Amino acid sequence: MKPGSWPSILLVYLYGVLASASLSKLVPLSQVIIRQLDIGPAQFALLLSLITLPPAILGAAVGGLVDRVGPAQALMFSAIAGAIANIAYLFAEHIVAFQLIRLFEGFALVGIFAAAPALIMATTVDRRRIRAMALWATYTPVGFSTGLLLAGAFVATDHWRICFVIHAILFISVASVGLVLPNIEQPVAIFRPHTLVSRLRELVSGYSDSKLVRLVLALGCVVSIGFGTSIVFPTWFSHEHALPIGTVATLLAVANLAMIIGSLLAGALIAKGLRVRTLFAMLAVTGIVSGSSLWFPLTPMFVALALLCLWLATTGAATATVMAVLPTVVRSPQKGASAAGLISQTSALVTFITPPIWLPAVAGNRWTLLIALVIGGWLSSLVLLPVWGERAAPAPLLS
Repeated sequence: MKPGSWPSILLVYLYGVLASASLSKLVPLSQVIIRQLDIGPAQFALLLSLITLPPAILGAAVGGLVDRVGPAQALMFSAIAGAIANIAYLFAEHIVAFQLIRLFEGFALVGIFAAAPALIMATTVDRRRIRAMALWATYTPVGFSTGLLLAGAFVATDHWRICFVIHAILFISVASVGLVLPNIEQPVAIFRPHTLVSRLRELVSGYSDSKLVRLVLALGCVVSIGFGTSIVFPTWFSHEHALPIGTVATLLAVANLAMIIGSLLAGALIAKGLRVRTLFAMLAVTGIVSGSSLWFPLTPMFVALALLCLWLATTGAATATVMAVLPTVVRSPQKGASAAGLISQTSALVTFITPPIWLPAVAGNRWTLLIALVIGGWLSSLVLLPVWGERAAPAPLLS
């Protein structure tokens, strides 16, 4: 497969979609899992979060390791690990087993989240790189929707574990096709660090880059409020408008398509030279207005659905903006996985701590707290973004 071609980019993209589906596939199954495993909502919230623990702890280090072994190989091994985890779910009967499998599944995610964008950055240039990274930014909504639909199709049946079988088959399929992914030649120095200290320095090199850290933290703020909204919206909307939670999960999955539109539009605007800072400021204002209105209790149902689509398009565009800027702060194409690993680590960390904050807020009908989280997240991301109005064509420039 030709490096940097759209077939290659799309194949890498599929890895991200299947990995992201792992984050959401348990959400529609919440009631059946709580009932069959005899656990409470707090334990289920912990189960949701556990998959993000390996990326939260090991993201940057795994990214450095991927830089050394090659992203194509890392993608295939990670997909195989994802398949094994889904097969293990078929035999799990107790909450401890589910928790251990969920942790193991997290190791598959950290490899994919580090390797996939690294491979895209290393095999593309100029405007194609911007558009490819904007496309990559949509893997979360597409994958999240995939997980919701995958599990939602079986939530009202006694065969809800079939979703794990299907997910495992999909992972095995991309791992097999992954044999045609392009390999990246790595510098000898990366393979042969002279000391243990230099080896560790390579693995966590992303922490020393202030612009990269700021960019990652800006994305982390958007991820937190975006993921928080996605995990509690089915419960909130179902309660507010007396709809079955399975129906609301399907509505959310369809509405997530707006994130794709927002991401691709942001990538096109950046590629044409729109100032990154200006774009992100407009997105922050739109996100604050739509997000705050979404959680206001008196918002009519159809208005809330329209606001949800606007909110999702805005968060998708913000994520794409950050990912389009990412290649400009990476010191070399061979360091892409280190940067992506740091993003994975930060995103996983905020994803891990988000459910325990958002789920109790919804359970207690504390809509003012939800609005405060939305406003605080957008303002923080805008302040942290290390881009100060430079034009972004053919690639965004940083201060």
